Amino acid sequence: MLKKQTLVDLFYKRTHELFSEYLSCYDTTLLYQKAAELNIDTKKHILVALITIRSQADLQLLNLHLHRLVSDIKSVFSSKAPVVYGFDTKVTIVFTLDPYEKHHAIIKQLEDLLSNRANARSVFR
Repeated sequence: MLKKQTLVDLFYKRTHELFSEYLSCYDTTLLYQKAAELNIDTKKHILVALITIRSQADLQLLNLHLHRLVSDIKSVFSSKAPVVYGFDTKVTIVFTLDPYEKHHAIIKQLEDLLSNRANARSVFR
């Protein structure tokens, strides 16, 4: 289990680095290349959400909360969020939406998910 968690952490770190590179791109060709690597459909609207988990003294518990939250988000938004990863105390979600879709519905659904989790344990801010 520890080996699997370490592999997931490495994947999240690589995804974080790739997404940071994507955000800092000024070259259009490179921007499209990074988007393809992240499975971001550039023909759709992009909405990014950043969730911060409160720091905890127990790093293993923090890591557990982070992994569970990422897993829950991936299961709820599997078709809408090609990029979901946790890094440090943050979870980053990149939603791709059709032009006619309202982002308010996605935000409400995410807020509901977080509210349900926060009621179970007070770790989010």
